[in-house]
Amino acid sequence: LEQLPLSQIERALSWRVGFVQLREVTLCEAVAEFNRYNRRQLVIEDVALEEERVGGNFQANNIDGFVRLLVGGFDVEAVARGERILLTRKPDTNLQTRKPDTEPGERP
Repeated sequence: LEQLPLSQIERALSWRVGFVQLREVTLCEAVAEFNRYNRRQLVIEDVALEEERVGGNFQANNIDGFVRLLVGGFDVEAVARGERILLTRKPDTNLQTRKPDTEPGERP
């Protein structure tokens, strides 16, 4: 038998009181945890987001609060489509676009 720290035991049993405790887990792991408790499902559409680290204490049924955290604190966009919430990376607004017929270094 292995003895675990009290904090780890509390985190593992938090679902019994309706909470999800996330401690520096990947977004992929966090999404899987929320999807266990909700009919509406989170879907990561951009694989680059899967390894982002997240943490916090959330009510297991408060998927909207978790999504607000992602949108407000990370480069994440969320789009609701029926019973799914699609997560993608926000477009990079700092990228400069050039006209297709213009070569780099050339003025339009």
